[in-house]
Amino acid sequence: FIAASLLTTSDDENTGIVFSISKNSLKWAPVFLIFFIMGNDFWAWGRKPVLAAGLPLWVWYYFGLGILLSAAYKLFLKSSDSS
Repeated sequence: FIAASLLTTSDDENTGIVFSISKNSLKWAPVFLIFFIMGNDFWAWGRKPVLAAGLPLWVWYYFGLGILLSAAYKLFLKSSDSS
């Protein structure tokens, strides 16, 4: 449903809230899909937690992933402003 609503348009749409997706934005979809997959951390399910600096390793993993995601958003927004 969401994909169909994003890919179809109608003449009577409220253009204030509905806009077309630029081709430049679609180039970033695989990057954010990879972040989504990495956010599931499926390779560590069922493992005993390993501590690093008093915190479980998964906390550090998500901290680093959050920094990388923030950098990706910054680059995405910078590239979408220029086009």
